[in-house]
Amino acid sequence: MAAALPEEQGWAGSVLVVGDPTHWVQVSAGEIVSFQSFLTGRIARALGAAEALDADALNDTMTQPERLATHLRSAELADGNAVLGHLIGAELAATRAFWLGADIRLVGSGALADAYEAALRAQAALVTRV
Repeated sequence: MAAALPEEQGWAGSVLVVGDPTHWVQVSAGEIVSFQSFLTGRIARALGAAEALDADALNDTMTQPERLATHLRSAELADGNAVLGHLIGAELAATRAFWLGADIRLVGSGALADAYEAALRAQAALVTRV
């Protein structure tokens, strides 16, 4: 976690640690002020999700996160390509306070981290991969 934080005194922003589980850490003045974890990657694997992010699915679920289960069923019946987009969309809707207008440090590698980065950039979020 310390490696993800910039060296500047009093930094404020969020650190997104992509993995199983994924952690969102909100930092203010160098201190952790809020923390949330999600099982998005694990659920995506369990549902056989494609590794690529579907931007339409992301937007559909960000605007209507309460319809996540319906969106996942529709994606499953189609071909499963939209599953990851729906899951990340629901997570971004739930963590809006962590990333909206914030300086985000994304820690992670691989396809899942790439999908999170693409999703955040699609929302015009300021993301730095560390």
